[in-house]
Amino acid sequence: MNFLMMQGRIGRAQFLSANLLPFILWILALLAALTPLKHVLGRALAAPGMVTVLFGLILFLFLFWVFIASQICRLHDIGQTGLWVLLNMIPGVNLLMFLFLLFSKGEDSANRFGMPPLMS
Repeated sequence: MNFLMMQGRIGRAQFLSANLLPFILWILALLAALTPLKHVLGRALAAPGMVTVLFGLILFLFLFWVFIASQICRLHDIGQTGLWVLLNMIPGVNLLMFLFLLFSKGEDSANRFGMPPLMS
């Protein structure tokens, strides 16, 4: 999990796994937050409690960090600076960026960001 420090390089498979599991967790957490909560007595709670909102916020911040860090390390693998991750701020471009990072082949030899992921 060195990529959480936004240093080094990660390959396509690690990039996919680093994004797929958190995405599934995010969807499940979102569904759980939107599903009416049942009280022990069977009454539906009208609004999520403060604990649920706080948990959702913490989960969002962690997953946001994972997504950004994995994209930066993937950019390093193809020889680009992590600043390209700012393209994620443009709607529509963020999906293209994800697909580009998922399918682009990394550099075969060492670059300024380190050794190839399979060699390190």
